Amino acid sequence: MFADSISQAFPVPLDSAANLIIRKHLKNALSHVPSTPGSGHLPSDIGLFLSQSIHVLDLLADSLVDGQHMATNTREVLRELVKENDLSELDSLDSLMGTHSVLRSDS
Repeated sequence: MFADSISQAFPVPLDSAANLIIRKHLKNALSHVPSTPGSGHLPSDIGLFLSQSIHVLDLLADSLVDGQHMATNTREVLRELVKENDLSELDSLDSLMGTHSVLRSDS
């Protein structure tokens, strides 16, 4: 139940590559959440759901920010920069690295 609820709660990104990566890491994060039966007490069940949600989001954030896909993407951007302008213009790389830095500090 928890896995279904949480996986349906996330909007699907427009970029299909990002969607695949996010869904893969979300599935992995959800696999670390134990199946817990409801207690029958509404406040307890809501608290459990919120606690598990926070745990899943923490695992998801860590794996998305530090995953192999980030290194792969950086290598691809570097290859494109070399091909396009022999690394004479690094604005794209600066932007990519800045965004990654922000993500790492927030996760």
